[in-house]
Amino acid sequence: MYEGDNKDRMPNITFVGNVITLEGNAMPYDPRESWLPFVIKLRETLDKEKELIINFKFKIFNTSSSRYFMDIFSSFEKSKDKCKVVINWYYPEEDEDDDDLKWLGMTYKERFNLDFNLISYK
Repeated sequence: MYEGDNKDRMPNITFVGNVITLEGNAMPYDPRESWLPFVIKLRETLDKEKELIINFKFKIFNTSSSRYFMDIFSSFEKSKDKCKVVINWYYPEEDEDDDDLKWLGMTYKERFNLDFNLISYK
């Protein structure tokens, strides 16, 4: 889905049946241009499916990407009458030096009225 300079700066995104997985880095140079293809495909998928499972498993991401996550979660809330969305937010096991991913997942869970699971991994 991504080419050129953004290849290592954007997550690997897979659509398999009703499961969407985003994994890796999310630090695009141009967030709008980088996230737009995913957002368009996601909206098309929301219109087709009755249930979606979305796995977010990032190593690192920037502030501009987190803003897109807010927009994406907001879209999920608006579509929940048509499509049930389950979000699995993965974060590394407790790391005293870096718990940003866990903290942000907790923030999203509190902010949005969605089926939101926080899952630690090694």
